[in-house]
Amino acid sequence: MRPPSPRHCERSEAIHLFPGERAGGSKKLLFLKKKKQKNFWYFGTGAFPPARAQINKSFLLLFFKKEVLASFLLSLPSLAFAAPPLTITKPWVRYLLPSIPAAGYMTLRNGGDSDVVLTGASSPACGMLILHKSENSSGMAMMMDMQTITIPAHGSVTFQPGGYHLMCMSPAMKLGDTVKMTLSFQDGSTMTVAAKVYGAQNSP
Repeated sequence: MRPPSPRHCERSEAIHLFPGERAGGSKKLLFLKKKKQKNFWYFGTGAFPPARAQINKSFLLLFFKKEVLASFLLSLPSLAFAAPPLTITKPWVRYLLPSIPAAGYMTLRNGGDSDVVLTGASSPACGMLILHKSENSSGMAMMMDMQTITIPAHGSVTFQPGGYHLMCMSPAMKLGDTVKMTLSFQDGSTMTVAAKVYGAQNSP
């Protein structure tokens, strides 16, 4: 008896014999082509021996590898660039004139078990935003660029007049504005804060 035609499949010229088949010559077996929507070979009627319904192992392996790779890539942002265990309080900016650099202040608290290293900052309201420090040395006021600022584990660093601050070059702001400042850290993560703009005589 000729085997029933499988549903949803296409015929080909591949020739095989059923076990025990004996009709003077080979009969053409319906060779099943993979349907695009499926990841395996299948028989529409189930009339063929189960041994012939073989899974396309190469395709499944390739599919599995792609799924694993996609899941890994999606997890990278959370693994490699997780925000540090910091809280930032009282961010504000002191602004004088467009021709005079403004200064950004805040307090950074590190609740983690490891030091966190601040490496830079940026703001759309500043031509450049630089890590800076003011200090008095032998009665003379000095200002220094800082390459990094370390917030110790379970400690804090306060940016305030006369100490650490963010120097905003070519400030584009006015009193009462709220400007965004983005802090960049050594591990590749960033944090953005909204800082209100005050004048020479005011502060939060």
